[in-house]
This record gives sequence, structure tokens and C-alpha cells, in this order.
Amino acid sequence: MATEDAKTSGGRSSEMMLAVTLGLLIFVGLGLLVAGGMFLDVGPMSDNVGMVVVYEVDTDGMPPGFEPGAADIESLVEALDQRLGFKFSKRGIARPLDDGRIEVSIYNDAPSKMQSLADSLQRDGTLEFRILANENDHKPLIEQAREEEGQNVFVDGQLRGRWVPVKKTSEEDFRDHHPECAFREVTHNGKPVLEYLVYIDDFNVTGDYLIHASVGQDYQTNPCVNFEFNTDGSRRFGQLTMGNRPDLSSGFYRKLGIILDGSLRSAPRLQSVITSRGQITGRFTQEEVQETVDALNGGSLPMPIRKVEQRVVGEE
Repeated sequence: MATEDAKTSGGRSSEMMLAVTLGLLIFVGLGLLVAGGMFLDVGPMSDNVGMVVVYEVDTDGMPPGFEPGAADIESLVEALDQRLGFKFSKRGIARPLDDGRIEVSIYNDAPSKMQSLADSLQRDGTLEFRILANENDHKPLIEQAREEEGQNVFVDGQLRGRWVPVKKTSEEDFRDHHPECAFREVTHNGKPVLEYLVYIDDFNVTGDYLIHASVGQDYQTNPCVNFEFNTDGSRRFGQLTMGNRPDLSSGFYRKLGIILDGSLRSAPRLQSVITSRGQITGRFTQEEVQETVDALNGGSLPMPIRKVEQRVVGEE
């Protein structure tokens, strides 16, 4: 019995020594990985470091006299919360403040990532596809638009045209490749802005029908946004592109304007019918593409917001 007890005790001691040794090896291994610059995704490094950002409704983009109510703020909080958690891992939390503003606390991450998220949260996250107005199809609309002031053009009480600003980084491309489409140069807030007239059709192909957006590359290996529509969106997109196919007899091609966050980003030549999938191309950086994908996947905001305060918390 004593011999068996000794064996048992010795076996347990060996097991304990083995467990301790393995634990030390794992600990040392993790230390080597961190020291070597590798990162294990085990959550935030500290719960005490983050960023607090305060937003308010941008009433400049709303009808005159608009004042957001409690229901408006609640819908904004829900939309921001959805953006913060669209990758199924919460990166922050949004809450309403007593003064009608919204405070977002962003969890610990690299400073550049927290800043990028804080900036992208205020994007509208809207996507829209419209045909650029041209003399071949929309001559009366263009004439009316040039005679009137304002952004919108109504025909028989219906909105049929809208002047849309071109993203600053895309202006050169539009000047070079779309001179046949209706455009104008105006001044907003003391700065020159290039605008193109788009035709407001009844199909209304927007980001509301998106299933998913992802980072991709165009045929020239430049960063672009891949997108996919649901069944209703595919039907609408198919009808829009079917009705605006090229006139091969005359060699006339229509331009499909892609509007992101209220600005024209590109207007590729429409060559065939498109239904469920496509690409948004333009002069994008890799970071811009990722931010656009995040905003589209996170859903659009019910109304525009702007950042009014930002501070980093938990720093020593």
C-alpha cells in the first residue's frame, strides 16, 4: 500500500509539474509573440482608454425651422448603435444627452482606428444611382433647370431633376469624361463647387436594397467598393439599366451617376443591363473604400449629424 501511495503521490506531483511547465511555456510564448510584434485578438488591452465623441443634428441639411424631437434623437442613437456593432462586435456605445446631442463612447483601440471610426460615424451612409441628365434624353429638363434657382427641379409637381455636387477629388475626372452632360459651377460657403444634373426616375435605386458591401479592386487593380442588392433592389436596378442601355446605332452611351453621402463619386458609361452586383469605382484610397464599406454596411442615418466635441479618456 505504501508503495502504491508513493506512486500515486509521485504521479500527481509529475502532473502538477507538467501543468506548471506548460503554463510557463505558454506565458513565455505569448510574451515572445508580443515582443516580436505579433498581436493576439484577445480583446482590448485596457478598459480605461478610449474616446468620447459628441454629435449634434446638422440642421443645415434639414428643412428651415426644423428642430429634432425625442423620437428623432432616439432613431439616431439606434442607427449609430447599429453602425458601432455591424461587425457583430461592439466597438462603442451611443447615448442621448439631456441637451439633445448624442454622446458616443468608443472602446479602446489604436488611436488611428478610433479617430477613423469617430469620423465615419457622421457620414450619411447613403447610396444612390441616377442617370446624368443629357441633351439626348432630357433637353426640356435641362433648360428648365438652368432657368431656375435651387437644387431641385419639379415637372408637373413631381421631382424630376436634382443638381448634385461632385466630390472634390473627382472633379477632374468629371470635367474630362462627362462634358456632354448638364453641369454648372456654383459657390457654396464661399467655395466653388461643380454640380451635375441627375434625372430622378421612379426606380429609386438606393442603398436601402443593399445586402452587403465589401472592399474590392477594379479592372486596373485600384481600390473600389463591391456591392450586392436584394431581390427588390436587383429588379429595380435591372429596370433602370435596361431602360438606359446604349443606342448602338448612333454610338450614344448614358452615364450612371453613383452618389455617395450626397456627392457624385463616379459616373461610368452604362454598357449593359446590371441587376444584383456591381462596383463603385473612382479615385478612392484604400482607407476611403473601407470607410465607405463600413458606412454602407452599417446603414444610413435618418438625418445628418456633425461632430462638435471629441476627447480621449483614460490617458495618463
